[in-house]
Amino acid sequence: FCTLLVPPSRMTITTHHQSPLRAWCAPPQRSALLFFVCVVLPLTLLTHGALAHRVVAIGDLHGDLENAKEAFRLAQVTDDDGHWATGSDTVIQMGDVVDRGPHGHTIMEMLERLKREAMAAGGELITLLGNHELMNYQGDVKFVVPQHFEVFNSRSDWSQAFQDPGRGYGALIANRPTAVIRNGSVFVHAGITKEVAALGTVEELNEKMNDRLRRKAFQDPLLTIDGPVWTRKLIYAAQQNKCEETFAALQEINRVERASRGADARPVRRMVVGHTIQPNGAMRIFCNGTLIAIDIAISQYMQNGGHLGHLEIKAPVVPNGIEVPWFWYPPKPQTHHVLHRPQRPLLVPGGGIDGAGANGHDILQDSLDKLREEQQHAHQQQQQQQPVEQQTAHTAKPHAPGSKGSFTSAARWLHPHRAGGRTERDHAAFLAGVALLVVGWRIVHNLRLHKARAAGKKHDTAI
Repeated sequence: FCTLLVPPSRMTITTHHQSPLRAWCAPPQRSALLFFVCVVLPLTLLTHGALAHRVVAIGDLHGDLENAKEAFRLAQVTDDDGHWATGSDTVIQMGDVVDRGPHGHTIMEMLERLKREAMAAGGELITLLGNHELMNYQGDVKFVVPQHFEVFNSRSDWSQAFQDPGRGYGALIANRPTAVIRNGSVFVHAGITKEVAALGTVEELNEKMNDRLRRKAFQDPLLTIDGPVWTRKLIYAAQQNKCEETFAALQEINRVERASRGADARPVRRMVVGHTIQPNGAMRIFCNGTLIAIDIAISQYMQNGGHLGHLEIKAPVVPNGIEVPWFWYPPKPQTHHVLHRPQRPLLVPGGGIDGAGANGHDILQDSLDKLREEQQHAHQQQQQQQPVEQQTAHTAKPHAPGSKGSFTSAARWLHPHRAGGRTERDHAAFLAGVALLVVGWRIVHNLRLHKARAAGKKHDTAI
């Protein structure tokens, strides 16, 4: 910084009328300032910005496949091709991917694929249980659209696919976690009351919920109106500026976690919930940041829906550990797209396509492999139908500078071990590193020049 603004030839330290800038750029102040500006500050920005571990939460999706894909892409969770692109970060989907729209089963399949891609990249995708998954599992079809039944051939086939805890979509629902703690935040679809928190740790709560689901103990209090996927006690009270319920719940969660884990238990400072739609597509922060509601009606099948956004929590380097801005706002209040017909289900009664697989994971893996083979076969047939010269031109044609293909290829070359290549924040870190090298080279160059001139002055004095 000093060598760029004040050349070595003008860095005099004997004058009594030097400016404050020259005073700071004189030894030893210059060395301290250079070290802070060129080493400490860039490393701090890189560590707490581009390289910080992200925890991203995406709210209720309700059967809208297009907006689900767009929400994940805008959060830089997936690339333009829909593959995992955020490395070792944690992504949490808050539940309620089914009902209201016809694509719930396809969204569930997409999330299972992304889970495997995230695991391969060292990250994690967590899909929480929502009350609408529970309703489908119970056989409550109040919000199931007719198109959803049609792609399953019959309502009976739909019931078998969603209500069997040992296979199909039912297996995925019965084994979903209800809540999870990450970065000092507890994520849950509707909320954890003080009474539920007193029953055990978050891990124990998940085990209890999964046990009730597998046994179909639907009358258990955990699966009813005051349970963690249904309750609105916390959010309704917070909307009236009554925070006692939230404070008491967090205090009980911390007490139980400390009693179970001891010194390893990190304090839980806030609760993040979906379930209750917030007006005007804007997330809401209640009770001094201890309760965050992120259901903004992403699904276009919702009344006044079609809003896009996500919550992002980074390492706790700012008050409350929330990075500002907290969430991304779209340039328009709502996004509209063509309402596509639902796709055929991959998890069907009888073990999936061709009857392969014995449980939900095996069924899904087999189905996806079969679907991938069909897509590759269709692509090969399409290529064979094209003229040879068109195939050659298509293969040899490079991506235009600045195009998505060029960006993606370059990104994967720069960071090949991350699925989907680098994200924008990784490129910012890369450019900052290049700038740091340029500034460092300039500093070394000017210091050498200054040393050479000083040596020349000594030689002249000796003569």
